[in-house]
Amino acid sequence: MRSKLIAILLSLTLFPFLLFVLFLVLIIDKQWPIFVSPRVGLNGVSFNLYKLKTMATKPELNHIVTTSVSDPRITSLGKILRRTKIDEMLQLINIIKGEMTFIGPRPNVPAEVKKYSKTEKSFLDIKPGLSDLSSLFFSDLNLLLRDSKDANEDYENKVRPLKSEITVMYIDMKCLTVDFKIFFASIVAIFNPELARAIALKLIGLHYGEMASIKLERKFRKCFQ
Repeated sequence: MRSKLIAILLSLTLFPFLLFVLFLVLIIDKQWPIFVSPRVGLNGVSFNLYKLKTMATKPELNHIVTTSVSDPRITSLGKILRRTKIDEMLQLINIIKGEMTFIGPRPNVPAEVKKYSKTEKSFLDIKPGLSDLSSLFFSDLNLLLRDSKDANEDYENKVRPLKSEITVMYIDMKCLTVDFKIFFASIVAIFNPELARAIALKLIGLHYGEMASIKLERKFRKCFQ
């Protein structure tokens, strides 16, 4: 209820700005400004996730699921919206509808959920959110994958296992204090992804010990060598 109330207040406050951005996408990119993506949420219930549209429709590239900054589908305006996370603001609607909350595991598409291991299925026991601990590590994922020859393959083999490991840690750590810190670190991530990662590692170190934090940082660096 608290999340819904905050989301309603934010939506009312930001409505003029969101209306302006929707108009920009419609005029500059000449496309419908709202992107609707099916996701799987709490208890495996499907819902439609809302985003501002940042990519042009190119059917020949529909097989690319994971995007990098070099993805030719991303529009000029879309790059700005993605970098500033403005494209995620429409998910306030999902929070108001009770499908999401502010902090929780990011909701995945049905095809990815089908790949879930027994451990990963526990992610569906918690309401999905706008951000979580793994989001702090990968807030600039499209930039991290800029030199990737196959973003889909690199995500599947390198990023996805690490994201899942971090999400398992988040579920174990989850409490109001941790969520509060992740919320503000998520704002930091917009301006300084490295600092946000450092905050995430600090949270992990406080809960699991410094060695766990060091090992996780090494795994992260190894992913993008």
